[in-house]
Amino acid sequence: MIMDRDNKGIYVEDEVKILLSCSGAHIETKRAEKINDLLHKDINWDVLLDIAKQERMLPLLYRNLVLISPKKVPAAVMTRLRNAYLLNSSRNLLLTRELLFLIENFDAKGIPIMPFKGPVLAEQVYGDIALRSFIDLDLLIPESEYARAEELLQSLEYLNDLKLTPAQNAAFLKSEHHHHFSNNKTGTSVELHWRISTSLFSLQPDLSGAWNRAGITTVLDKKVPCFSPEDTLLILCEHGARHQWSQLSWVYDVAGMVETKKINLPTLIEQVKRIGKERPLLLGLLLASDLLDTDLSAEIYWMAKGDKTVRANAEQVNKDLAARASFRGDTELDASEHMNELDFYSNLMRMHQLLRTLPRAFTPRTKDVNIASLPEALFPLYYLVRPLRLLKTHRKSIRKWLLK
Repeated sequence: MIMDRDNKGIYVEDEVKILLSCSGAHIETKRAEKINDLLHKDINWDVLLDIAKQERMLPLLYRNLVLISPKKVPAAVMTRLRNAYLLNSSRNLLLTRELLFLIENFDAKGIPIMPFKGPVLAEQVYGDIALRSFIDLDLLIPESEYARAEELLQSLEYLNDLKLTPAQNAAFLKSEHHHHFSNNKTGTSVELHWRISTSLFSLQPDLSGAWNRAGITTVLDKKVPCFSPEDTLLILCEHGARHQWSQLSWVYDVAGMVETKKINLPTLIEQVKRIGKERPLLLGLLLASDLLDTDLSAEIYWMAKGDKTVRANAEQVNKDLAARASFRGDTELDASEHMNELDFYSNLMRMHQLLRTLPRAFTPRTKDVNIASLPEALFPLYYLVRPLRLLKTHRKSIRKWLLK
């Protein structure tokens, strides 16, 4: 596991080991002792704080250092950590209150709404909205309710970042999965989803029936709807895979969900395996185990480890974490060390699934509108703009993938 040993020759700095050891809302005695031992070493605190900020782990790092060994942390460092924690707490409180306000307004209009990630996940997994970093609110609605939801958000002074024609809007409801709205008055942002994702190589889990399986959680003493733990775990693993697990906090989201909720993992794996979408889940579970010591049964661990494509992606995520820690956002990071997006996604999908996704490559997206603003009558031309933009943007990755 990366925090106890090198992974295939990857050097792991003590600062990363401290961060991994502090990646938990509840630290048991053995891990606390490990943190204490690490703090006896010559720690580069600037490096540790930089990595924690980059990986969105500052709140957990601060809380656990305060609880476990505050006297071993230099006063100036503790001040920086406390200031970052308080800033995150105040922002999270603002967003959480805005979420409750939005839910109240959606309920008043009779528009079904399902908040996910953000405050809901912070409460479910961390037990404290101050311990998770989030910058916007994710809201899911039925696609059929989009027009009413958009109208409601606009009445609450939320503006869509895009100015779409009716034809564009109708097309993008089919090809995209969310639109971004921002409120200049409150400074808050909302991602209004009508599905979880629609990336080119969609790893979206089957969430049919998710509304019926939904439950209730409590946020700031208010009851709000939430996905079931099983659906939440699938969503987290899909989201992490879609973004190549480029943020450590996402791994802890998975670890925390597994550790705090009574999820029947063998049954869940079997369910998604029937539709050939078990690999994103297995990858998320393997990362949680290897990076954060999440307790999995031997059967599940070796099921994930034994899948060579899941294992290859996990090894790449470990390498990327080590590289990010070494460069800490340096733009000179060697891109050749990274697995390109096509490889990462294709590893998680069967060939027949890959073939079914190809038509999506020619479906216009909102990014295509930013390249060329066409009048309503010429909207079909976006079906030409789209592949040309993709070829220009990803020509090296596409060529490498096709020549494999």
